[in-house]
Amino acid sequence: MKTNPAHKLSAHYGGIRQMAEALDLTYETARRWVENGIPLERALTVEQRSNKLVRAEHVLQYARQQQG
Repeated sequence: MKTNPAHKLSAHYGGIRQMAEALDLTYETARRWVENGIPLERALTVEQRSNKLVRAEHVLQYARQQQG
């Protein structure tokens, strides 16, 4: 099972609050991403803002896995 890419971001930045600050998100948005996954429409932005720590293709793979 593929891990939610938001977990990788949260761990890298040292927590949800820090992840939110680094990616210019609200805490609530970052928390939802950790719980539910990164929305597909934000995948490219996350890839760019995280300096490719999380790639858009991983967000897509995780979303596909959650559907099936």
